[in-house]
Amino acid sequence: MTEELFNVFSELSVEFDKKYKTDPNFIQRLNTWTAVMDATLKPGDIVYDLGCGSGIFSFYAASKGAEVTGIDGSEGMIQLCNTKRASAGRQQDLHIRFEREALPLKDAAQYTQADVILCSSMFEYILEKEKMIVCCHALLKNGGRLLISVPNRRSIYRKLEKISYRIIGKPSYCRHVYNRYTEQELIAEFGKFGFVPLEKRYYADNYLFSGLLKLLFPPAYSPNLLLVVFQKKK
Repeated sequence: MTEELFNVFSELSVEFDKKYKTDPNFIQRLNTWTAVMDATLKPGDIVYDLGCGSGIFSFYAASKGAEVTGIDGSEGMIQLCNTKRASAGRQQDLHIRFEREALPLKDAAQYTQADVILCSSMFEYILEKEKMIVCCHALLKNGGRLLISVPNRRSIYRKLEKISYRIIGKPSYCRHVYNRYTEQELIAEFGKFGFVPLEKRYYADNYLFSGLLKLLFPPAYSPNLLLVVFQKKK
């Protein structure tokens, strides 16, 4: 990730966090992720939330009894997370901390290996994608699980976004997106590094004309995002 992108997310940190209560796609993202975490997490699990953003999933994992470290390169996001942690800490005993560090990590070996890694809408911004996969592999215990979401390359909406960006330069965030995947491509990419797929879900399909697209195309062509649960080979 670039410093420019970190600055963008820092400026948008509060607005970004509010979307989990107001934006239908963000609400769907939250519901999808919490359902998968409910089925994955156990009390006492060591969890890393890579690209934790405003910490929404970090706090949820901690509320399930996990020991959570949220990591993000955006100063504004980490400041927001620490503000929320200070408030939440007065209400309940959460094992959670946040660190500002760019991804992929320079030295993953300094971290205790995790039971679960969360990577929500982070991997698309990573230019050095193979280094990022190796980083996840190093951070995760054998048999541990990686929950990762990426832009769905089959999404009709995503294809229209790319065309729009080429013509008028909007949406501007597209300039920072390096990785989009079909389900098969993502499984093949991570399979080369010893990750086995266990589950997948598509989500984020609440936008203009989405209802029409659902009628005209197979299910994988409407949602914007793909979530896959991987297990590191034992």
